[in-house]
Amino acid sequence: YLQTVLKRASPMPSDKQLIHAQLGMLTEVGELADAFKREMAYGKALDAVNIVEEIGDVFWYFVLYCYEKRIDMRTLDDVITATADLPDGREPNELVVRTLALSVAMLATEDLTKMPRAEVLNGAEATMLILMGLLLRFGSSVDACLDINDAKLEKRYQAKFSAAAALNRDLPGEREVLEQGH
Repeated sequence: YLQTVLKRASPMPSDKQLIHAQLGMLTEVGELADAFKREMAYGKALDAVNIVEEIGDVFWYFVLYCYEKRIDMRTLDDVITATADLPDGREPNELVVRTLALSVAMLATEDLTKMPRAEVLNGAEATMLILMGLLLRFGSSVDACLDINDAKLEKRYQAKFSAAAALNRDLPGEREVLEQGH
């Protein structure tokens, strides 16, 4: 998955790419949280396709972040493969609130680029557990989510990143790709 992230990431120096990845994760976590807020406050039904898409986007930026920080992704692969269900038997909504708060706090750190790798991994493990639990709840898996996200980005960018494609998206076409994968 790292290869698809690298070919579709906007080329920039590593220090800027780290900030890009941080802001991207923050934005995508916010979009995911917004879906749950709308369900809770306004009674809007959760859209499983959108939930899986937003989780895929969080993963995409997280992979980019780990690459730039030189964090060995096999550490996170161990977390993913060892996790089959939600921790402590709690409901996803309760865990979502806690983990999104942790994620936002982690991402809002004044200079995350200086955060010790162990702290990044601890926050990442908690976040991954929640995101995996949500994927299970919405009938997906990490592998399927990454495949769906990759197909969406292939529709958007084709072979590699393009600023024009990033700014002029075919949202109905991307939604069709996401629905086919779900």
